[in-house]
Amino acid sequence: MGETRRIRREILLRGVVQGIGLRPWSARQARGLGLGGSGGTEADGVRVCLEGAPTDLARWHDALRTPPPPGLDLRSVETVTRPVRGEHEFAIVPSRPVAGWPGHLTTLPPDTAICAECVRELFDPADRRHRYAFTHCAECGPRASVV
Repeated sequence: MGETRRIRREILLRGVVQGIGLRPWSARQARGLGLGGSGGTEADGVRVCLEGAPTDLARWHDALRTPPPPGLDLRSVETVTRPVRGEHEFAIVPSRPVAGWPGHLTTLPPDTAICAECVRELFDPADRRHRYAFTHCAECGPRASVV
């Protein structure tokens, strides 16, 4: 975060990347590293644009693997260097419309059991989700029904 030189990279993540909370995860990582840019869902994956110091972009990229966000199963990562725009904030952008359905379509994650935090909410009488039958989050299922 101490470097003054800035770069911008556009990263297309394909595989099981939707319905797992990857955009909010990307935003938390980027903001924590002081990176600007955006993240959005497309028909064939999640596109993340990051701008900042090269070492901080490398840290964001390393975080995809150590440990990866829950449910993430990367099949491919395409990275392109773009001109710097001077962005210092990270935003989650609306999903792009599917025009003509491109050749690649994203893979939906499988439905999984609810996580410990959702179980806690489900059985806590003080929680607003107490006994709510459809309790789930980005780290647990049901995924296909969410997407």
